[in-house]
Amino acid sequence: MRTLSSVVATFLLVLGFGSAMAAAPRFSGPAVITSAGQSSDILLARQLFVKAGVPARVSEKFAADSLAGVKSLVLVLGGSSKGLGQAKNATDKELARVDALLKKARAARVPVFCLHMGGEARRGPLSDPFIKPVVGLCQQVLVLSGGNKDGLFTRLAQAGKVPLQEATDYKALVARIAEAYGKPAGK
Repeated sequence: MRTLSSVVATFLLVLGFGSAMAAAPRFSGPAVITSAGQSSDILLARQLFVKAGVPARVSEKFAADSLAGVKSLVLVLGGSSKGLGQAKNATDKELARVDALLKKARAARVPVFCLHMGGEARRGPLSDPFIKPVVGLCQQVLVLSGGNKDGLFTRLAQAGKVPLQEATDYKALVARIAEAYGKPAGK
């Protein structure tokens, strides 16, 4: 006889909210691409999604109350001094926005795809405060290999039981995005 907890666990695995041992979840469009850290990398992310054949739009300061009709949320991880400005509490405000967005996405069952494509140069004290609290709360993480040289993404993904994929270059990022969204390779 199956217990309620095993039924719930099976249900969550089917939805892609379960363990990293489950197959990488499939995402669908339309997707909304926004930043966790107000990085302009969201514009490059959109280009990668276009090349992968995935319908997506960019929203710089996407709000949690805007999830209607969204099939997946793409969080581009990385802080930007220009995007955050000089305000003392800008990082705290951005973290609160991202936290509210993640909570709303979970409640609405909108899967979250995290992307870090800045390599080693886009890591450190400006970006890591946005990476650390987010990685364990998404359903899949895709990172440019250079950005994981210190193993931070690996540790965070393992702790959150989130599937992690690395790509060596932008062409490989496009292929991984297409794969996650069930699109034909080489589009």
